[in-house]
Amino acid sequence: MPWQIKSESEFYDAVRKGLGRAVLHLQSRDPTPYVGIIEEACLRSLGDHFLGESRTPQYLIDLINHSGCKGRIQERLIQALPESNGSREAWHRLEIVACFAKEGDLAAKESVYQSCLNPPTDEYPAFGTEEIIEIDGKDGLGWLIENVSPRVDKGDAYMVKDWLDPFFEDEPVQAVLFLQGIGSDNAKRCIELYESSLVTKPYNPDRKPRTFADLIRLLDNPKENRSKILAWARVATKADVRKAANLLESDLHPQWRTGLLQVFRRLLYPLDPEWLIYHWGKADEETEVLFLTALSNIEHPKVRSVALDLLTSPVPRVDAFGLMRNNYQTGDVQLLLRLANQLDDEDDAHEVALCTHHILDKRKPEDLGPLLEWIYHHNPCSLCREGAVRRLIAENSASREVLEECLFDCVEDSREMARTALFG
Repeated sequence: MPWQIKSESEFYDAVRKGLGRAVLHLQSRDPTPYVGIIEEACLRSLGDHFLGESRTPQYLIDLINHSGCKGRIQERLIQALPESNGSREAWHRLEIVACFAKEGDLAAKESVYQSCLNPPTDEYPAFGTEEIIEIDGKDGLGWLIENVSPRVDKGDAYMVKDWLDPFFEDEPVQAVLFLQGIGSDNAKRCIELYESSLVTKPYNPDRKPRTFADLIRLLDNPKENRSKILAWARVATKADVRKAANLLESDLHPQWRTGLLQVFRRLLYPLDPEWLIYHWGKADEETEVLFLTALSNIEHPKVRSVALDLLTSPVPRVDAFGLMRNNYQTGDVQLLLRLANQLDDEDDAHEVALCTHHILDKRKPEDLGPLLEWIYHHNPCSLCREGAVRRLIAENSASREVLEECLFDCVEDSREMARTALFG
């Protein structure tokens, strides 16, 4: 089986990434050696999640259910929730304990309610409120109105709307009638908060085209002005973008190079890429990334030639993936796989996934199936993995082994896609 786990370290890695193979492994093995890893994963989130990842707590519930120690782990989590240190740890534990509460565990339910009254983190005033509504429906909503709404100030009026929306979304009159029916002072105050949250403030994007002179003023301090330079690039005219490229190549002000390269993080470089290629090879570590980003936006034979040189060198460089984003041609997949199989850095593996999805979005080649399989098995980001599975299923090339593993993936969409593909 491609997902076979051979050691405790491989099991730990699978749990950290949210791979379904960890659950499958427990189904056919003595879980005793893995209980400590499961408990650790429940008490704290293993590793750093990538931007946009949304993992279902059901993944950890599945691990707990196959641990042989469900009662012990469940009790420890319930006790640990109020003692959470920091918002990430608190939210992580809350999601799991709330699952126990939805299954009818009264101690878990009490822990969620108490944590909502006395949040272990003061960063989020809404801590636990969504879970209480999921557990107890309108009874939970009524409890929030009487017990939590007094601490909601006008700046957080959206919280009251969030409580009411599951029952009265797009029905503001019914929401107000519900609150009027409660009749308490807290409910009356919630009406005010709810109605204020419905007021749409005029949108003022402030996107007046900025002048080239504005850019020049920002270049003396590119690090501090990075966001402003990117904002300038979003609204710059084609003529001013070309001026920026000409100024960059003139090298009259070397200290401006970093800021000018920022302009082309998302914009297409309007000149021949030869200058970028030459100076990328001589750049320091800080500006090398900016040169690469600018080059990766360009579709050009010269950029493709550099990418192929990197891919066929004795020690292939992951930079080649970035350069292939807009220069991939059918048949290149074996070169990319050769590079991918030599990687041992998770950030590099994530870059492979991001570039592959970009290639598929832009050029739609039909031969990247093997690379999508590689992404599924090696990429640390569950969101990129879900995208790979979605594409494999659409091409009718997802193996049964991958689909069976996806039934227990940490991403609910991956689970649902696998169920549909396997069972209709």
